[in-house]
Amino acid sequence: MEDTAADEAKEMRKRLWLRIARHVVESSDDGIKTVIGFLSKSSGLIKIEDILPFFPAFTKIDEFKEEIFNSLDEYNATIDQLSVEMNDASKSSERLRRDQR
Repeated sequence: MEDTAADEAKEMRKRLWLRIARHVVESSDDGIKTVIGFLSKSSGLIKIEDILPFFPAFTKIDEFKEEIFNSLDEYNATIDQLSVEMNDASKSSERLRRDQR
């Protein structure tokens, strides 16, 4: 039950950060730099892919290059970790099968 409350609080904080980001993008001429600053201030609650839909279609992606690279690096690290966990689980299940025989 405590996890549910914590998850709900985290989701509420994320929605608030996203509302702020959307407002900045829609009301500022220099929204890109300001919103990118929000990414670091949000303590990882929002990511670049969360705020991209708020920008006009003609926004140049070059302005987001560093943040996109960082996001891709994070996903790559997560994929690598999941791959290690999958390999460990496969080895454990194989040992269990051998022990069962």
